[in-house]
Amino acid sequence: MHIPDGFLAPQTYLPAFGLAAAAWAWAARGLRDRLDEELVPRLAAMTALAYGLGLMMVPIPGGTSGHVLGVAMLALLFGVRLAFLAYSLVLLMQALLFGAGGITALPVNALGLGLLGAASAAAVFRALRGLHETGAVALAAWVSVVLPAIIVALVLGAQPLIAVADDGSPLFFPFGPGITLPAVVLPHLAIALGEAMLTVLVWRFAQTRRWCLPAAKSSGGSGFAPGWRDGAARKPRLALLAYLAAVLAVSLLQQPWLLASLLMLVLVASGSKRWILLRRACLGVLTFNLVVSVGYLLLAFSQDHFSARYLLLINLRVLLLVFLGFWFVARVNLLEAASFSPTLRLVLTLAAGQVQVFTRLVADFGLALRSRSIREPAFTDRTRHAAAQAQHLLDKSVAMANEAAQAMRSRGAFAEGATTLAAPGTPRAASWRAVRVPRRRFGVLRR
Repeated sequence: MHIPDGFLAPQTYLPAFGLAAAAWAWAARGLRDRLDEELVPRLAAMTALAYGLGLMMVPIPGGTSGHVLGVAMLALLFGVRLAFLAYSLVLLMQALLFGAGGITALPVNALGLGLLGAASAAAVFRALRGLHETGAVALAAWVSVVLPAIIVALVLGAQPLIAVADDGSPLFFPFGPGITLPAVVLPHLAIALGEAMLTVLVWRFAQTRRWCLPAAKSSGGSGFAPGWRDGAARKPRLALLAYLAAVLAVSLLQQPWLLASLLMLVLVASGSKRWILLRRACLGVLTFNLVVSVGYLLLAFSQDHFSARYLLLINLRVLLLVFLGFWFVARVNLLEAASFSPTLRLVLTLAAGQVQVFTRLVADFGLALRSRSIREPAFTDRTRHAAAQAQHLLDKSVAMANEAAQAMRSRGAFAEGATTLAAPGTPRAASWRAVRVPRRRFGVLRR
């Protein structure tokens, strides 16, 4: 139920960024002590699964999208704080890589979907676990979708009351709560049932693999050793700050001709990839903007209050914000831009790797099914195939993430009591980045 980029007024998302920053700081407190070589691969695999599930979305008239979240399974497996951080990472990756959501909507989406969804799921599960564990998991997942849907609908419905032009036309989202509440909440009552079934399946998967769940595990751990600080990452961090400043400036502009001029300027500056990025941005905003634009046209003509300026303003703003995000990702290494937080960079690296694993395995399974079917597979065959595929996806992704975590441990990333990977003042050539494995030829070390 992402809120798209450009639909929230600065009066909404700027205070939300302050609240989200405080929530992220609270969730990240003591994070290094909770991450170890067993937890990190599982968290990365489940984060990648939530990322993939969130991309299967359908635009709905209320100005958002309908899809399962996956935040309940994160909360029940890893606790509220880790679930909130992991889902915030999911929202960030979806916004920058696919234009789903956006930077201006990130704090509201993170607080509503990530924090509220995780906290409500954990609270319902703890309250009902003694009665029936599976039922508690299902109800917790259902609540984790419906409650955030109500909050998202209220936030969107408040925008016409917060930011209005002199002629009375809205500057951002056009529909009030009378439209957003039924349009957003009613579809998610049904989507929440799918969320419940999915969460129960993942919960049973975790139990059969003997994963240690938060209720039975202390918050101890070996800790993740920071030390990924490099002067070469200064430029990506400055590019990140410049991108955030550009997003704020675009959201403050209220003149369509200024937004159109800025879009043309950005197109010229983006170089040879401008048309590829523009095509991606147009495809990314097409469905959401079309739904909102058609809904606005119907509402405006029924109330005899049509504003072509608003229609042009909202579409140009959303297109420009999404294009800026794609341009930023194409020009800047996200891992280097995230180097201010070694833990964020670690989880981002593993989660991105698991996304690629999921994508490749899904394509391989589809080819395998078609190559082994003489005629069109029946529904039961597809169901059994999907179940086997889902189990193999999780097992494979966890196994590969475990290999990555073991490789990082061998380089000191999970060193007991370590605070840095290299002592202060150690030359870069002596740090773990510069370690070179001796070459082998025919099984013999080269001297």
